[in-house]
Amino acid sequence: MTTISPKHRSRFWIVLFFAACVVVLAVLLRNNMSNFFWNAASPVMAFRNSLDTNEVSTLRAELASTTAALADRNALYAENINLKQLLGRTVSNHSVLAAVLQKPPSIPYDTLIIDIGRQDNVAPGDLVFAGGTLAIGTVSEVYDTTSRVTLLSSPGETYDALLNGSVPVSLTGQGDGSMSGEVPAGTPVKAGDSIVLPGIGSSFVGSVSHVSEEAGSSFITLYVQLPVNLFSLQYIEVQTNP
Repeated sequence: MTTISPKHRSRFWIVLFFAACVVVLAVLLRNNMSNFFWNAASPVMAFRNSLDTNEVSTLRAELASTTAALADRNALYAENINLKQLLGRTVSNHSVLAAVLQKPPSIPYDTLIIDIGRQDNVAPGDLVFAGGTLAIGTVSEVYDTTSRVTLLSSPGETYDALLNGSVPVSLTGQGDGSMSGEVPAGTPVKAGDSIVLPGIGSSFVGSVSHVSEEAGSSFITLYVQLPVNLFSLQYIEVQTNP
C-alpha cells in the first residue's frame, strides 16, 4: 500500500492554497479590468449615442421642412392654375406616362430613350417632366414606338428662363444635370432661388445652386442643378398635344 509522507501532504496543501489564491486573484482582476474598460468606454458610447440622436433629430427636422415646402409649393401651384382658369386661361396638362428604357451611362449623358413615340402622339419639341411639374428636357427625336429625350442640362442646349419668375436669364447646359447663366450685376440672386420656363404654365426647372460674381464684372454667373437624380429615373411624363 502506497502512503503519502507528512512532508508531501503539507506541500500538497500549500500548492493547492496558492492555486486557489491565483484563481481568486484572476477572477477579481478580470472583474476589475472589465469594470475599468466599461467605465472608460461609457463616455465614448454615450457621446456616440448623443451624435446618433442629434443626427436623427436633424434629419427629421430637414424632412419636416422639405415636406412643408413641398406642400406649400403644391398649394401655390394649384392656386395659380385656378386663378388662370378664372381669368379665362387654361394650362395644357395632357401628358403621357413613359418608361425610361435607356439612360446614362449606357447612352450619352443628359439624354434618355423612352418607350413611347409617334403612335402615342409624341412630337419633337414636346416638354418632358419628372414628378409632374418639374421640366427636365424636350423630345428631340421621335420613332414609331420610342423617342429620344434631350435634357435641359445637355451640353450646348440654350433656352430662355426666368429667375424667381420675373428676371429673364438665358441658361446653357453644362452636362450631368447642371446649367449656367448670367444676369446683370446688381440683380438680387442667391442660392435656392427658383428657375422656371416662361409661359402660362411656368414650369419649374430647378433652383440656383451657386452664385459667382467677380469684382468689376457687369454680370453675375449663376449655376442651376436639376433637382432629380438622372441615374434613378424610371418614369417621366411627356406633355403632348391632345
